[in-house]
Amino acid sequence: YALVLTDMNLPQMNGLVLSRLIKCDRDLVETHIIIISSLSERVELPILRVVGVDACLARPVKQSSLFDAITNSLAHAGRASAHAGRASAHVGRASARPERAEARSTLRTDARVLIAEDNPVNQKVALRQLERAGVSADAVANGIEAVEAVIRADYALVLMDVQMPEMDGFTAAKELRRRGVTVPIVALTANALTGDRERCLAAGMDEYLSKPVVEEELARVLERFLPRADGATLDVQTLERLRAVSPDFLSEIAAIYLEDAPARLAALRDAVQRQDAQALTTAAHAFKSGSGNIGATALAGLCGALEAMGRGGNVSDAARTLAELEREYDKVEQALRAI
Repeated sequence: YALVLTDMNLPQMNGLVLSRLIKCDRDLVETHIIIISSLSERVELPILRVVGVDACLARPVKQSSLFDAITNSLAHAGRASAHAGRASAHVGRASARPERAEARSTLRTDARVLIAEDNPVNQKVALRQLERAGVSADAVANGIEAVEAVIRADYALVLMDVQMPEMDGFTAAKELRRRGVTVPIVALTANALTGDRERCLAAGMDEYLSKPVVEEELARVLERFLPRADGATLDVQTLERLRAVSPDFLSEIAAIYLEDAPARLAALRDAVQRQDAQALTTAAHAFKSGSGNIGATALAGLCGALEAMGRGGNVSDAARTLAELEREYDKVEQALRAI
């Protein structure tokens, strides 16, 4: 089996023990695992990573949450196989660089990233990682400087450390959203614990990365949030990872997405019409997740903009963004039906 869904509270052994046994078997190590638990049994993210579990969902499990978890888990199967193949072939540094260059060629070369990080070593590492990904970047040392830089210049993405002097990343993100700035913000945190992601989202951030930042995870974030040079409606690498799971998996996921999308769009229209910031936040976040998983990066970005408006309580411009989102969805729907 490619994926195991297991309950946490099993007789004789719990879900974590079962997961560890699966991951210790050489023939089963590539199996993806999702645990379903009660709220009282939720496990912190570092423990899940050590055991090898992809996700832990709390009951009652929402269909959209299960869909996102399965898609995220299986979509990385192709990437993991590619990494394993490169490792077994002992690919050296010289041959690995062209592969990275090929992967980054779909990103707009004029897109610029801002790094907000007070530690000079971490700044240098992040700047170097972005340089290797073919992305230009600037760095500032605290939240105040980050807010000023984003207001002054046109950045496509902000990587924001959450613990900085003078103004921390959470406060800086809230201030940017209060001012109506919709640039994607990705938190950089050294404490990848349960609740961190929720706190980042509550501050108006779109995603978070654990420090030290792994280049593969940074690449995932860049692919998701930076504009593409080829103008493609769907991200080719995401589609390839979905196809790698099984011959029919991509078409099955596309069918589920297209069936679910009209209800998502209706919820967005209703929230915008009622000027309901909370409902807009919820609806936009749900649609953003599914759109990103199917490779509709531009559509996911527009969902993120609406989500940011909702979190900031500033929905006066939401109708215009929604109209742009609906036009983008039409292109996504056409592209998915052609698969």
